[in-house]
Amino acid sequence: MDSSENYPKKSFKIGELKADSIGFDMKAKIIRVEPAKEVFSEKMGATLTTAYVLIGDKTGVINLSLWNEMIDKVEPGKTYEIKNAYVSIFNKRIQVNLSRKGEIIESKEEIAEINMENKMSEKLFQKKYEPPKKYFKRRM
Repeated sequence: MDSSENYPKKSFKIGELKADSIGFDMKAKIIRVEPAKEVFSEKMGATLTTAYVLIGDKTGVINLSLWNEMIDKVEPGKTYEIKNAYVSIFNKRIQVNLSRKGEIIESKEEIAEINMENKMSEKLFQKKYEPPKKYFKRRM
């Protein structure tokens, strides 16, 4: 189960996002889709396809990390509803991700104004310390 499913849903603008934002919805326009890359996931034991998508609204722009079939669901210039998303830190920069139950749905409402000056993915963030998820007991 995704931890984001346990949080109340909120709707955010890009400029309101923080490094610990989780379980939120947003509306954003696709500005650019970067070329897809194949990466091997040791966790899944498979090769996956990933791409960064630059999204924006009137408060700023940020990278959205998409995987596999989700990449083909978006088109530059169109506006989408992004459901059940969360923010993660990668290389000290924040990005938006979809949870396992996340969705991208084409919006009926277009976003006309994009604030290209507030580049959220270019701001540096420190990752908070997270204790290990598994604890091992020593055998005696």
